[in-house]
Amino acid sequence: MEPRIIQKMTTITSACGTVETVAVRRTESCDAQQIDDLINPSTVAVFGRVHVIHLLERANLAVTVANAENEVLGHASFFDYPVGDIVDQAHWEPFLHRNFSTEKCTTLNTLFLHLFVAQSSFATASVTEIIRAVFNVVTELQYICLVSPNISRLEPALDELFVPMKCLRDPGPQCLAFVCHRHTHCPALHVRRARVEDHDDLTHIFTEQSKELSASWGPFYLAELIQSQDHLNHAAVCESGGIAVGFISVSGDIDFDLLNESFELSVFDGLYKQQPHQDLSKHGLYKQQPQQDRTSKHAPRGDRSDGGISTDTQVSAPRDPAEKVSDEEEEQTEESLMRGDASEHPPQSDQSAAGNHRQHATEQAEQGKKPSEQGEVMHVSPSSWTEDEVLVSPPSETAEQENTHAADVPSASGRSGSPKQPNAFCIRLFVIDKSYEMRSVDFLPYVFTLFPDRDYCVITLATLTPEFPLIQNFVRVTPHPSSTLHQELYIFHRAALLKCVAVRPALSADRPAVSAMVERLSMHQSLSADRPAQSADRPAQSADRPAVSAMVERLSMQQSLLEDLDVFCHARRDPDGTPVQAFVAEVQSQIVGILIIRNEEDMEYVRSHYNVEDFIYFSQHRYEDHARLCHFLLLPAFQRHTKHIMKEALRLAHKTCLYYRVYPPSCHTQNSGVYPATCVLSCMVPARPRRQIAYPLDELGLNAPSRQVTQTQAPYALNLLSRKLSMEPKVSINARLVVVGASDTALSCLEALVFCPHLWFNNVTLISTHGYLGNHDHNNDDISFLSTSHGYSSRDCVHLASVVRVVSGTMVAIDREAKHISVSGDRTVPYDHVVLCTGLQYQVPCPTGVDLNRPITNSQLLARPQRGYTGHVPSNLFTLNDRQDCTALRLWLSSNFMELDDNAIVYGNSLDVYTCVEALLSLGIQGSRIHLVLSPPSPSTTTTTTTGNNSTTCRCLADPEVEKAVARALEKAGVRVHRDCLLARMNGGEQIPVEPLASVAFTTDTQPLHLTCGVFINLSSRAVDPHAFRSVSDACLVFDGRLVIDSRFRTNDASVHAAGPLTKFSRRYRADSTAHSCFSSAEVGRELAAALLALFDPTLEPEPAAPDLLVPDSDRLVPVYTRPRVQGGRLPGGYNYLRIAKPSIPDPTVGPSFIQQGTDVVTGRVETGNYFHLRLGRYETVEGVTCLSLKPLPVSNYLCLYGKHQRLLNHLSSRYDQGLVHDLYSFFRETWCMALYHDRFTDFEQEIKQIIESAKAQGRRGGAGSMTTEDSPKLSLQLLDSSGGLAALRSSTLNYLQYNRNHLPMYALPGML
Repeated sequence: MEPRIIQKMTTITSACGTVETVAVRRTESCDAQQIDDLINPSTVAVFGRVHVIHLLERANLAVTVANAENEVLGHASFFDYPVGDIVDQAHWEPFLHRNFSTEKCTTLNTLFLHLFVAQSSFATASVTEIIRAVFNVVTELQYICLVSPNISRLEPALDELFVPMKCLRDPGPQCLAFVCHRHTHCPALHVRRARVEDHDDLTHIFTEQSKELSASWGPFYLAELIQSQDHLNHAAVCESGGIAVGFISVSGDIDFDLLNESFELSVFDGLYKQQPHQDLSKHGLYKQQPQQDRTSKHAPRGDRSDGGISTDTQVSAPRDPAEKVSDEEEEQTEESLMRGDASEHPPQSDQSAAGNHRQHATEQAEQGKKPSEQGEVMHVSPSSWTEDEVLVSPPSETAEQENTHAADVPSASGRSGSPKQPNAFCIRLFVIDKSYEMRSVDFLPYVFTLFPDRDYCVITLATLTPEFPLIQNFVRVTPHPSSTLHQELYIFHRAALLKCVAVRPALSADRPAVSAMVERLSMHQSLSADRPAQSADRPAQSADRPAVSAMVERLSMQQSLLEDLDVFCHARRDPDGTPVQAFVAEVQSQIVGILIIRNEEDMEYVRSHYNVEDFIYFSQHRYEDHARLCHFLLLPAFQRHTKHIMKEALRLAHKTCLYYRVYPPSCHTQNSGVYPATCVLSCMVPARPRRQIAYPLDELGLNAPSRQVTQTQAPYALNLLSRKLSMEPKVSINARLVVVGASDTALSCLEALVFCPHLWFNNVTLISTHGYLGNHDHNNDDISFLSTSHGYSSRDCVHLASVVRVVSGTMVAIDREAKHISVSGDRTVPYDHVVLCTGLQYQVPCPTGVDLNRPITNSQLLARPQRGYTGHVPSNLFTLNDRQDCTALRLWLSSNFMELDDNAIVYGNSLDVYTCVEALLSLGIQGSRIHLVLSPPSPSTTTTTTTGNNSTTCRCLADPEVEKAVARALEKAGVRVHRDCLLARMNGGEQIPVEPLASVAFTTDTQPLHLTCGVFINLSSRAVDPHAFRSVSDACLVFDGRLVIDSRFRTNDASVHAAGPLTKFSRRYRADSTAHSCFSSAEVGRELAAALLALFDPTLEPEPAAPDLLVPDSDRLVPVYTRPRVQGGRLPGGYNYLRIAKPSIPDPTVGPSFIQQGTDVVTGRVETGNYFHLRLGRYETVEGVTCLSLKPLPVSNYLCLYGKHQRLLNHLSSRYDQGLVHDLYSFFRETWCMALYHDRFTDFEQEIKQIIESAKAQGRRGGAGSMTTEDSPKLSLQLLDSSGGLAALRSSTLNYLQYNRNHLPMYALPGML
């Protein structure tokens, strides 16, 4: 569920007195038909003829009033330009200013009504609720205009709310021109200095949190905050109707050093004043003026008892909403805010102010007051919102301990004593009534007047605190990677109060300013990347390569941006003819940002490879409506306007969709110059990559898809912003989520989280030994040593890499009390929630150490408990677990083994040992030098395979025919195979006395085996990593052979989750034989993400709490997953192997006869390299696929076969029985099955099922309930035909083929022949 609700349920009354309970929400596409039905002649007379779907696709904001039955009572669509063709959408602003008295209307504060429809009896109530909701949700909106070329009388509902614009010309333009003002529906709140008398009005807002606040701040904290105001500590309230509805406490005493140690503040000058000689602000905000000039030119205005606040509605609303302010006064107020005119108190020097505050803090300490009252950096935590109040949680004890020293640090200097002038104040406490929370921003102009000499307002929040409306106006500061502070920092610059952020096409004269801005931002990026800075000159080191590479990349992007700007200024298009457009963002005639876009000329590839149609109706957009974001730079103070600037670029460029590509580091030259990247990504939605069909292009010939669809490009992550998404909110999640391990389970979980379109995770960290592993991408030669699950490749991790921080290392400890994870290299990673997905790894084998001079066999040793190896690991002993291990082995073999005659020993008993042997043979190592030593099979590597009525136990290859083929290939290559061997000794003793490993000995079922060794490749003893086990055990997490979890992935610590083969279910479930290792890791990861989203996503309804002593129904049984397990790899003999199998869930209630029911469809032979074994289950659905081929396998196609009924596979069973299917490889390359491989075929199946179920229900209502489709297919067709289901099936099928024709051009549609 996405955050679609704008205004919660309320009641409205129709003209005839009918009362309806309604919700005001964002319009859905499914509302289009109801909206279209409400259009009447009077609507067309005002707004013209409209195509509803087309309108909804391009509207910036579409709002619907619907009742409890989801019936549309009213709808309105809003654009950022007027209706019709009265003026070009890019030039409406000068048109309005020239013809009407609308000089205050800007692109930032104005929207245009393009359509309003409603049920006649609810028209007035609907438009009133819609207008109020729109003003409430778009805080910067001041005017809603109705400008239309259609001259007609407004319907009464609109006529009541909109007033005519004053025309400046006679005759004026022939059009309708009306405006609706904010102050008549949602006026700004009046802000003033807090008084003791306000205490009673504010008490009810604090009611629920009074206990927590009193515990940390004392029982009279509110009164004390109001009474203790001085030059550095202020309190203010906002009023509505003369009653205080909100409270804010601000302080100028901040621990700046602590903030600089914890956050990337270099771009904000560390929150200190700039050097006096710098006339122009680094941020391009305003010019500094002498203090005496500022105070003399603009004296404070307004009632001094209210803190010197102007009566301008932009700053604080007057008590009388009808009171107006002159334009000149409004301009002076805005200028005074920018210049920082003094407020009620005359400014003191920083030294005296700090001194007074330190003296005041000392007096408070002597009186035994809480440290939290002493002006340190505080945080606001409205963790839960009720109907009438904001619940505020005070700082935790840890946070207080970290900050209690703040009052002892002089505010005007750092700890080093340097005379730095502070340039920020902080919000200590903030609450507001729920009904007015969207007007929280009204506090900001007032609090800046309290600190006329400081430009930044900062606030810190606990990481688990949800963002509230006030924070959404601030800019989040990136914490240092080494920061352990359990808070987030947000900053608001004084210049952001300006309401004049303008976007215009770039000019040649802008180049110097743009170049200077790019250079400044690049410099600060370098400072942040190089922290801590090394001032001493020294020779370059290999460790400097990443930093140097990043610096070169930044310089390259900087040059590329300026070159593209020159291209736009000189030619407006690239040499290849692609149009280029550049726009700059201005504030008070100073450039603060730049954006460069190109036409997206590759839309066919984008559409076919990414799910952009999850967010747009592609048919409603022309090809020229799509653009690609090439460069975006914006000064940090204005990052809150990022989405507005991109929205303006779409309007000025006449585009509807903007795409941003993020390439992996290997393709960094293709990346865009975007800063800040996280700010841009948080405003866009990620488009998920689509699974592609492996087409038999040679066989399809002219019927194959176009080259634009089938071509292969460098992988990239795609992000999208369309017009209809430009005002969609995204919920920022600050909770620190740490995922340990880059397994399939972890990557699947991360993918599900980061692809949530309405959520943005600020603090997601992956701890992995080598970063993103890509899970053994089988297309890469370096990792062909290991088998693959065909789950995730390096291409699939591109988007994760763009939004997830990666810490390369090994988890060595979990500190549950301090909530941080220790990583190898003396690093710590703090967390709020941690997910353990380390899986199982091959461990260095520990020799049994038995005396081989005595007769001993494996049967005497298997009962002994396994020990972990703790000795020295020889340099020629390799344990392969991931891509980097395989790469290291290959490099070592090339340098130290290929030219020698020593033996290569491969030890283990899994599919990996066979893929490893094939990799060694492929490298040119003679088979006679390779010894494959198979350890005794364990239950995890023993598989029961059913063929016909015979059950065969295979050791690690699931099909006996495959095992025979591999055995023959090994024999032909000369590889010696030794079965059922246990490692007994290395280099002749229990410990390794010499380096390298020269000999090994094994016990068998008969005589010991002695082998010389040049390289030992270990693929045995798969178990929990020792570091992970030690971390879990030392953290007192329950470990019972595996990490114990419940059905919701929780351990005995609510903040520690786990999933994958590392885990087992608690014994209370009595499901010891069922574990995550039995199922698809990717499916388990998706379910894990769903469990985590229940903690983070505020749009999800919380589950009802279970009564005490009762277990919730959802936690009584372990979950069962349905997706198949997949294994594949390259086996000896050059065979490509693939196995798709049903999850192996032991069920003691099911007998062997039930398991054996089914059919085997087998074609080809292993000798000819075209063996295909397809297993049909009891209900004739595909439950298993085994392929062994000398040719490459279209794996993505075969994965789609699982779970399909044989009838859907072109009546496979009957055709096979009739001898018509001789080769399943050819059968599944035929044209008819391409639609089955399409990624949207599953959705099509669900649609077909719904049609059939609907037809059956209709038939039963019509008296045909006794018909059985199994006994009479003809009656089934008659039933579908009579109920209209057959026609619906045909229509749905044709729509599916037509809509996906770019992928499925091989199907003929009606009218083509």
